[in-house]
Amino acid sequence: MEHWERWIPINGLPLKLYNDTFIDNKEGIIVGFSDEKEKLKVVVKFEEGVLSYRNTDEGSLLKRLNDIDQQYGTAFIASGPYLK
Repeated sequence: MEHWERWIPINGLPLKLYNDTFIDNKEGIIVGFSDEKEKLKVVVKFEEGVLSYRNTDEGSLLKRLNDIDQQYGTAFIASGPYLK
């Protein structure tokens, strides 16, 4: 049976952390973060794996959709999937 624990935030972490690394390999998922000046490094390792994750650069996605809308019009986007 699995053992679950409540996550308690670590005191002293900055409000803003930047993602430096994301590794998904046979050792699990490893995510690395640093503060703005890269003095503080935080590494989170999920050794048992993760059921699911999604990585989307929302800023680039929205810009791309806006560019397509400007070039082809809203009806093109609404008509369904499209290929580049």
